[in-house]
Amino acid sequence: MQSSQQALSTVTKLPCVNDCAERGVALIEKFNSTTKDESQKQYLLQVVEQHRKTFSKLTSHELANI
Repeated sequence: MQSSQQALSTVTKLPCVNDCAERGVALIEKFNSTTKDESQKQYLLQVVEQHRKTFSKLTSHELANI
């Protein structure tokens, strides 16, 4: 019982990090400073979405061999 309470205390103190979301935010912030044309922004976002759909199931090793 004591160890499960200690484990619960430790886990609840861990920070929650969403690396995927943070990378996405950083990417769009960097991109926003690149262009002011809204149509170009939308086009790029569509390209990124298509790329993720196409290559999401590949491992990093497979991607390196493309």
